[in-house]
Amino acid sequence: MEQNKTLANAVKLLSNGKLQEAELELTAIVSDNSEDADALSSLALVEIYKGEYDDALQLLVSAIRIKPNVARLHFLISLVLAKLHRTDESDEFFISGMELDPNDDRIPRFQAALLIEQGDFDRALSILSDYILDHPDETWDAWNDLGMMYYASEQFELAQQSFMKSAQSANSLGLSIPFIHFNLGLCFNVQGEYENAKKQFSIAIELDPELAPAWSALALLIAEDGEFERAIEFIEKSIELQPQEPSHWFSMGQVYELSGDSEASNHYFSEGYKLLKSLYPDKNVPNGTGGQG
Repeated sequence: MEQNKTLANAVKLLSNGKLQEAELELTAIVSDNSEDADALSSLALVEIYKGEYDDALQLLVSAIRIKPNVARLHFLISLVLAKLHRTDESDEFFISGMELDPNDDRIPRFQAALLIEQGDFDRALSILSDYILDHPDETWDAWNDLGMMYYASEQFELAQQSFMKSAQSANSLGLSIPFIHFNLGLCFNVQGEYENAKKQFSIAIELDPELAPAWSALALLIAEDGEFERAIEFIEKSIELQPQEPSHWFSMGQVYELSGDSEASNHYFSEGYKLLKSLYPDKNVPNGTGGQG
């Protein structure tokens, strides 16, 4: 009886956005009873809010082993697997969730996450934008997904608004999510608001020094200001973090091109092209969303 009361209090803390307090109580409950499916799934929600999808998956797998017929668990696993780019498995859990409860009110959210990973951006945008219109209190991850879809469809102002809502939502949970700021920086950049873009890329790097695309994006902006040595240092960092990512090599080529060093520029463009060919030997380079999530 006491444990039920403690769990109810933890869930209340979670619903009120008090993530740290909820996590402490839920962790204590799970430590005392690893078979409490409700505590496991609630703790998984905390990990989802934090963007820790691997940890969330482990908790959800434990919970569904105990309660295999709870539709929401299937949907949450589908969401987490989508975020981990495991689309086939995500699709399986989405289907099993639909079989258990086709009326779950968050189905559009879960479906949109899967569609994004499947590359069906138009449907994802249509479904998610309608859903969030009716659920404006959705958490940062849904707003971030919506922003990515708006960005992919070149609706940059709406994308910027969505990413700002995402950052506000994360902040209300006591979270600072690096790639929200990176995505917001992309929006400012494409709209010519370069100082704001620099600020957001810098925040992303401060929060996560290993976010390689933020280093490259910031480097290109400071190179435009003539700070070539600093820009080269930044892209060297991104290449060190992601040596197999062609875009970083292309970015370095652009910086050297701006500095007037055509020999170095050609070298980095050539290396980037080699990497691109090795990644996509059939030359079918997939369309990106322009953001992260």
